[in-house]
Amino acid sequence: MKKKLTTAIQIAFIGLFVLMTLTVVFYEDISLYFLGQDKPQLSSAAPGEPGDDIAESNSGNDIASEESPGTPLTLNDEKTSAEENNNNRADGLKEALFYKTMEALKVQCQMCFRKCTIAEGKRGFCKSRENIQGKLYTLTYAKPAAVHIDPVEKIPFTHFHPGTDALSIGTATCNFRCLNCINWQFAWKTPEEVEQLSMSPEEVIKTAKDNDLKTICFTYNEPTTCYEYMLDVFKLAKKEGLRTVYHTCGSMNPEPFETLAPFVDAVVVDLKGFDDEFYEENCSAELQPVLDYLKTVKKHGVWLEVVNLVIPGKNDSPDTVRKMCQWYMENLGPDVPLQFSRFFPTNQLSNLPPTPVLTLENACAIATEAGIRYVYIGNVSGHEKNNTYCPECGHLLIERVGLSIRTFDIEDGKCKHCGNLILGKW
Repeated sequence: MKKKLTTAIQIAFIGLFVLMTLTVVFYEDISLYFLGQDKPQLSSAAPGEPGDDIAESNSGNDIASEESPGTPLTLNDEKTSAEENNNNRADGLKEALFYKTMEALKVQCQMCFRKCTIAEGKRGFCKSRENIQGKLYTLTYAKPAAVHIDPVEKIPFTHFHPGTDALSIGTATCNFRCLNCINWQFAWKTPEEVEQLSMSPEEVIKTAKDNDLKTICFTYNEPTTCYEYMLDVFKLAKKEGLRTVYHTCGSMNPEPFETLAPFVDAVVVDLKGFDDEFYEENCSAELQPVLDYLKTVKKHGVWLEVVNLVIPGKNDSPDTVRKMCQWYMENLGPDVPLQFSRFFPTNQLSNLPPTPVLTLENACAIATEAGIRYVYIGNVSGHEKNNTYCPECGHLLIERVGLSIRTFDIEDGKCKHCGNLILGKW
């Protein structure tokens, strides 16, 4: 009897172990099932072929998503006729900036490189702007999908107030469709498809101050899609003596940036690769607008840092990295920090391996040889290239452990050991 009981207990434990193992392995699928979400699917639409609810993009690289824009915004609890609902669609929405009116109630958005031409009742590629009776409205104003407190190292900055935290904000939608996007749950969705908070610019400032945070950051998705919200937040933040930064794919047109620039302390830009084919296939986007944007930020004197996510077999060719670094030196100079970040399998690229550390080290060597003074490796905790060294005397200036700072030997913007100027916002 005891033997049978022991066997039964052993079988039960084995069954429990198998169940726990399957739960871990298939955690994402199980979670998405109960949450009623699907994994993101690539569109079957060909490049340049707009979907039913997506406007014509003038970029030539428009890949429309199969995701529906969802149910129109409900602005009150009363049911109205279709005509009344159309007349009231704009209630509570903020009119977008930087667009042109056209014939037949069409508009052309001027916010990013796509310059979408949008028919009445339709939305642009990013899904965050809708043409309502000949006027363009933003659908994400004061409606963040994510609000967190992050170390600035996570944004990621290396030369901007190391060891401090920021109030980080992101909204639904994006104007890129990166196959490796880790925030696809809201960056690939319409505003109606995600849970959004109600958070006015004034409430953002109050939240930062209540939590003793000196920096506000727009990140997680592409901030260009919530430009009006970011602009109003940053204007208020500067009045309150707060710092303002954002993390971007670098797709904003020059005119909107020129309006925003006086209220921005720093920008970190994803330079995702350095050839047109990669940008088109991996991001449904274009390289040249990003290069133009980098030069625009540099010209305006806003503190700039650059991140290159190195994806195995996609953008990791030494020749590609070498060309990128040559362009970097010619257009941005030696003192703009460059971080080569490690890729981990995710989203549509879950079949790829993590980036070998040696590949990142080789990229760093190429960048250093090209003359870039501050070259880093990201997403490899404990690596010596997480740290900042004086390019003159070689002393360790900022020692980083994960997202924390252990050593900080910069005083008045200079190396404590030799007095060499270390550019950054300290």
